[in-house]
Amino acid sequence: MSILADSTYSKAIAKAAHQYIDEGFALVPIAYGTKRPVGEAWNKKQSVITTHEQLDSVIDQHDGLINIGLAHRFSHTCAIDIDDYEGAVGFLEKYGIDLDALLTANNAVQIVSGRDNRAKLLYRVETPLPTITIQGTGTDSNHMIIEFRCADSSLKKTMQDILPPSIHPDTGEPYEIRGDWRNSTLLPEPLRKLWEKHTNLSNKKEKTHRKNGKTHRINISSMGVSTETLHTGSISGAQIKVLIQKEAVQRRLLDFLGFKDYEALFSAGKASVYSVIPPEDKHKSGGLLFADDGNILFHDFSGAGGGKHILLNSLYATLVAESPVDLTPFQTDKGKMKGKVQAATWWLRLLIDAGVVEPAVVNLPPCPVNARPALKKVYYGIKRLFEVRWAYEDHHGLPIMLGRDFLMDWCGVTEQQARIAVKDLLRQEVIYTAGKHGRSKIFLPGPR
Repeated sequence: MSILADSTYSKAIAKAAHQYIDEGFALVPIAYGTKRPVGEAWNKKQSVITTHEQLDSVIDQHDGLINIGLAHRFSHTCAIDIDDYEGAVGFLEKYGIDLDALLTANNAVQIVSGRDNRAKLLYRVETPLPTITIQGTGTDSNHMIIEFRCADSSLKKTMQDILPPSIHPDTGEPYEIRGDWRNSTLLPEPLRKLWEKHTNLSNKKEKTHRKNGKTHRINISSMGVSTETLHTGSISGAQIKVLIQKEAVQRRLLDFLGFKDYEALFSAGKASVYSVIPPEDKHKSGGLLFADDGNILFHDFSGAGGGKHILLNSLYATLVAESPVDLTPFQTDKGKMKGKVQAATWWLRLLIDAGVVEPAVVNLPPCPVNARPALKKVYYGIKRLFEVRWAYEDHHGLPIMLGRDFLMDWCGVTEQQARIAVKDLLRQEVIYTAGKHGRSKIFLPGPR
């Protein structure tokens, strides 16, 4: 952006922000060109901008290069955030609500990002409501369809949505607002009733239940995880390193792993969170922080996960294996680095499972009929391993190794279960031996 463009943007954002203040909006300062709020405790009442003096101070502090967000809880506003248009149409139809009618109404106010299949309606509310997320079902259960955004579950903190003419981090273009935002209508009654209905459902599902001495927790994500892939086609190791340092990807991975209330990580560089490592307990805490290279580290304060600060790929491996897994590459006595391939493979699996990267297409024969639970875990683990390894550039179609130690963690089974399962899958021609790499056998989808 040129100096002239800087000046033009600074004037535009300042003018718009002062107009929002005049209409009683409470604002949140957002880092320029991102969706990341600036400052600690940004979502609390004492931190939002409500006066022209506060606004001028923030704008001057950032030389006019800043995005702005609407603090719903303290502006008596809310947003209906459509993340999957077709899914949202189907969901709302079940409750007699016509999404198209809402979007095309004469009094509709929309915040437009320029992204396909998305929409965001802005309404006024008399009393705040807790933010809820509606997700898909079945294989799409981690796919966010629609989010009703206002306050947090305690109703004391706010959610925020970016206001024009802030710059969208993905498109690089300014947001737009359509409709008379100064006279936005009250949240329609059918939407309010639907919101309250699902708030009650969420409160019930958030409870922690104990059964047979174990803790079982039903997680309802406050953010949701979109399965819209951010990277399509084959991928290189260099591209993976770039992806896992992008804020949008990091947020999606944290959501996928089950973290909540991690916002301070992106505003202050660290956050205290509930640990996601079993056994789950509402009092078991952990910490998130940024490593020097920009990757996220997690530490379980109770010592689970090996008692170390581990990267998210190690955390995911620990959750899958149900035992501590540290994927940090190490140097042998002979000076060779080991573990780099395994660490990279888990990174790519995490990115694929979280919907960031597309898996490769693999034509593996079906799982054997009446397969034991352990055999099913190994079958689907091997299928995923092919989908992951073949997603790398120049790796599609190449044989892979199936070491028992690796399969134990990858599939969450014992060494004996892994050994027996591989033999069964070979015998039933689900996979076949395609040669050797050194002293290790390598395999391809069968039959031969």
